[in-house]
Amino acid sequence: MVPNLISLLCPSRSRPDELKRLIESVAKTALTPSRIEILIYVDEDDPKKFDYLLSHKNLVLDPTVSKLANVDLLIDEPLRTPIINNILAERAQGNILMIANDDQVFRDKNWDNRLDEEVAKFPDEIYCMWFNDGRYQETICTFPILSTEWVNTLGYIEPFLFEHFNCDLWTWQIGKMIDRLHYIPDILV
Repeated sequence: MVPNLISLLCPSRSRPDELKRLIESVAKTALTPSRIEILIYVDEDDPKKFDYLLSHKNLVLDPTVSKLANVDLLIDEPLRTPIINNILAERAQGNILMIANDDQVFRDKNWDNRLDEEVAKFPDEIYCMWFNDGRYQETICTFPILSTEWVNTLGYIEPFLFEHFNCDLWTWQIGKMIDRLHYIPDILV
């Protein structure tokens, strides 16, 4: 099984400490952090913009975090979350794209290897997966994990119809209609 390249797409606003915690948790729990990138978008009018810049500078020097393939911080105009996630998806190098949030924490070791096992079940690379979020679990996909094939087929990672909420519901409904939903209960994020 060939390891996949994984890109986490993470808009963040006024929570640099939470973002730091997310990044550290990804780096500490991944079996092969060198194949994971984290793409971050911060609004240029964010009151904590300079905290993000300082944190990013320190994080990339951290020995654990520096094992990640890339931690990229983009600061640009304030936009709606779906637009931001589409911008980040266009910049992503991974063949697996994960919607992330700065309040997430990866709990289980080797989650990236576990994801490879599940992705291998879909040789045509059309799937909508999600990890156990500890709240909604299998009921609904709160943070979709999608292939670039899925995104390229639709033409977007999230629809521009919504301000923020319901993007995950939209994606989950598409996966449900085409029978491509896949919940991974043993990985807690």
